[in-house]
Amino acid sequence: AAGVEVAGFMNLAETENKGTRRKWMYYRSVKTGTDGVAKVEYKQLRSGIVVRDTENKRMAVPHVSPSSLAKGELSVALKTECHVTGDIVCEEMEKEGKPIGWTNVCVRRGDGGQAMSCSSSEGRFELLLPPGTYTLFVYGVYFKKRNINITVPVDRTEFTPDPITLTA
Repeated sequence: AAGVEVAGFMNLAETENKGTRRKWMYYRSVKTGTDGVAKVEYKQLRSGIVVRDTENKRMAVPHVSPSSLAKGELSVALKTECHVTGDIVCEEMEKEGKPIGWTNVCVRRGDGGQAMSCSSSEGRFELLLPPGTYTLFVYGVYFKKRNINITVPVDRTEFTPDPITLTA
């Protein structure tokens, strides 16, 4: 499809105005042409890519390997994107009546590279992902870092995993 966003990384960050809808930011992005093809620099492919068709709400987070690059091109099948939302909690902070503060959730691909992230000052996260299994790297100012696996179900457009518990 023409006009599909092909980016090295997606980020959803806090806005300074509370109540303002947050917008996805794309880094090192290009759009596909009328032929549905995007020319992406080799160095960008080594760090991975995210492909998103915002109009049709379809996307992919492909694994880019040396063997896939050896062909000189990478074909990507887009799947229905799922809006994944969740909470980050800390029992120690709750007991002390303190707010959770700044947290960040990064989506890691199978090769360990990061595909997207979402930061929040309220312990909430929001991601867009196609069906599949992902590792979330979760951390915050006051917390120990944690990796957790989630599986985004097929044929779902909304998904809320169990809250992610961090320790101070």
